Amino acid sequence: MDHPHLVLESLCKTYPDNGVRAVDTCSLTVDRGEIHAIVGDNGAGKSTLMHLVSGVVAADGGTVTLCGVPVHGTADSVAHGIVMSYQTPRLVDELTVLENLFLGEEPRRMHVFFDRRAATDRVATLAPIIPKRMLNRRVRTLSSGQRRIASLVAALLRLPTDRPGVIILDEPTEATTIDETAQIVDVIRHTASGGHAVVLVSHRLQEVASIADRVTVMRAGRFVATMASPVSVADMARLMATDDRPTARSAVLDDRVAATEPDGHGLKLVDVSLTDGDRVLLDALTLELRSGEVTGFVGVRENGIEALELLLSGTARPALGHITTANGRSIAPRGRATLRPGYVPSDRTTRGSAQSGTVQDNLIAVERRRLSRRGIIDTAAARRHAQSCIRALGIDAEANWSMRQLSGGNVQKCILARELAASPGVLVVSEPGWGLDSATRSRVHAQLRRVAAEGGTVAVLSTDVDEALEVSDRIIALHAGRIVADLRVGTASRSAIARLVAGDPTA
Repeated sequence: MDHPHLVLESLCKTYPDNGVRAVDTCSLTVDRGEIHAIVGDNGAGKSTLMHLVSGVVAADGGTVTLCGVPVHGTADSVAHGIVMSYQTPRLVDELTVLENLFLGEEPRRMHVFFDRRAATDRVATLAPIIPKRMLNRRVRTLSSGQRRIASLVAALLRLPTDRPGVIILDEPTEATTIDETAQIVDVIRHTASGGHAVVLVSHRLQEVASIADRVTVMRAGRFVATMASPVSVADMARLMATDDRPTARSAVLDDRVAATEPDGHGLKLVDVSLTDGDRVLLDALTLELRSGEVTGFVGVRENGIEALELLLSGTARPALGHITTANGRSIAPRGRATLRPGYVPSDRTTRGSAQSGTVQDNLIAVERRRLSRRGIIDTAAARRHAQSCIRALGIDAEANWSMRQLSGGNVQKCILARELAASPGVLVVSEPGWGLDSATRSRVHAQLRRVAAEGGTVAVLSTDVDEALEVSDRIIALHAGRIVADLRVGTASRSAIARLVAGDPTA
């Protein structure tokens, strides 16, 4: 390689609304055919940096050059061969997958009609990772992992075919199943082997260690180190750490708060089923979730996890059966006898937060009545409440910031802090570790265990078997909408649980 393919020189970005210097004099080179990973804590500036490289956000200073040619703005970046798959997939829910993949660049018949056959053939040739049967589905029907794959393919199809380009992948394997993750990793390797440069942003340090040629660690808007493969997870975690918080993922196991002895059921599901038309999403589930412990549900989202999230959170009503608390109250859409559990949804930006509001608006959302006098919010009390939430989970934001300014990890912390502050007796958390660095993940796990230790009932729903094992006292594995295993943590291996989730009857 005679010279670097992509060069970042002294890139800077300060957000005028809050004065935060998100990217501070960052310089980097990426070669053709290289997989270059960027890792760092939540709020380190990784996503902002990628937005600068892709032209989505204008830099205050510095340059981006590709093959020696300066690049300015989104259109210029794409024209020169820089494409990006975003942390939150940018897809139109009401369009089909195929329509999304070619949005704005549709192949045409007779210069008018969308040539679906040509588009389908191009996907089959350039991005076979996406099954043909998925192309005609509307995006709103996809699982989180399928959305990730569609977003990745949309970026791949925009890479130049006549010269090496650059593809930026921001958390491409977040919210994906084991099989989907393996497929995405294969695509990343294949893309790099074809000569394209891959810039990978990820919190999955083990994954980064296994596929990256070089790793750059970012902390507080600056690059602190660039290391060539092989790179250890321990070295990355050490360089990312900004204080004395635990950096190892296993730290939460050592510092677990001793849970109270389970004292009966916190939630009881009796013959609970959920359907979507003729399709059975959950099939006659009967179980008890005990107070004083964390119950982890693991599985593929479309095989029961997503449906169970809707039921346990009270978002949907069972087609059959019922869900009740220890005192006989129902978990269901609103009614006089129903209970609102604490709820951290998998969809952080739509169901979990109001992105148009401030951090304070979001943090007081479930406590508005308590913080009001005669229907009017007590401004001072609301401010104190928001500041308390910010301190409790170490949210890297001010109360008056817009939620849109926050990294995905800090949005997650805002939602969890809001729900914890309401002291819920029942807490339902879906994918608690999505987008979180290892130290923050450990901190969140400790908070969930604290709720259980104080007598609460905690349900964790996850597609990540490792995370479920870390935080839970008990594991319930789902496959095809049914319970296939109910285990105490420590009685089965990770691989056995993964096989059960995949439907392997010999596990």
